[in-house]
Order: sequence, then C-alpha cells, then structure tokens
Amino acid sequence: MHEWHPYQIGLDGGLSGAANPTLRRMTKGSEIVTYGLYRNTARSQPFGNTLGVDTLAGMGTGLAQTTFVYGRVPAQVKPSPGAYTDTIQAIITY
Repeated sequence: MHEWHPYQIGLDGGLSGAANPTLRRMTKGSEIVTYGLYRNTARSQPFGNTLGVDTLAGMGTGLAQTTFVYGRVPAQVKPSPGAYTDTIQAIITY
C-alpha cells in the first residue's frame, strides 16, 4: 500500500521573468509574442509559481502521474512568421 503525500507544481515566468502567468513572452530576436499558461481546459486558472495561489496541487504516492498545461496566445499585433521560443521551469514542492 502506498502512502499519500501532498505536492504542488508551479511554473516560473520563463526567460522574461514574467510575474503574471498570463503574460509570458516568447521571442524571436527582438520580436515578442505574449502568451499564457493555465491549469484548466477553460484557461481560467493561470499556472504560476505562488504556492497555494496559482500552482497545481495534488496527492502523490511516488508513482508517475500526468499533468496537463494549457496555453493561450491572446490577440495582439501580428509578428513576422518564424519560430518564437521561451523556456519554462517547473518547480515541484512536496
């Protein structure tokens, strides 16, 4: 029998250090595309890194679990075509 332990998953602000999880930034050179990451399919619960506020809480047993992250790119000035990138770090607290 497995013992259950609480955990929280947080996502940082990316390379831009965005404090608002819905205003992260992907870049291509000096061009920017703003985007948000969310904990639910309706994209109404931002996925940030403030414990107990915008992190994803769960209970674990030490076995593998799957977590989904949902994204949204809001309407904005259309940038030039190309590959825009960002790096997000996941922080697991238990």
